[in-house]
Amino acid sequence: MNRHLKVAFFVAPFLLIGGYIVADHFQAAREQDYRAATYAVHELRADSTCELVREKCLLRSDNLVLDVFVAGDRYRVVSSRKLDNVAMALAQDDRETRVVAMMPHEGQRQWSTVVRKLTNLEKEKPLLLRVVATGGNDQYYAEVPIDSTGPWN
Repeated sequence: MNRHLKVAFFVAPFLLIGGYIVADHFQAAREQDYRAATYAVHELRADSTCELVREKCLLRSDNLVLDVFVAGDRYRVVSSRKLDNVAMALAQDDRETRVVAMMPHEGQRQWSTVVRKLTNLEKEKPLLLRVVATGGNDQYYAEVPIDSTGPWN
């Protein structure tokens, strides 16, 4: 074996590892740019305090209005435009319930899911309602405080 083959066998593993790292770096940057260009993210803001049991909670952004409320044994969301997905969760400072995907009704403008009893939340701590919705190339999110008394206790 001549000197050139010895050097090639010694350098090849380093070139392989270096090439893998560089390729991963460029691929990750490309994926991040793609995700940023794919969705426009909008924050939904509450018009007033949210008391889901007593009245509707209005969440607004520039091009979407969500009415969130509890009717009977179901959480309901009514949208001002057609949405692809809606999910929600209740949270406290140190814990969160499982995120629940809502089921569409009437042309994907109305969404609902069953109210579950929450065993892992503390009754005396305030609750946060987290809502995420996607429609077309837009993603909407909200995190608003709600009244801690309700059918989930």
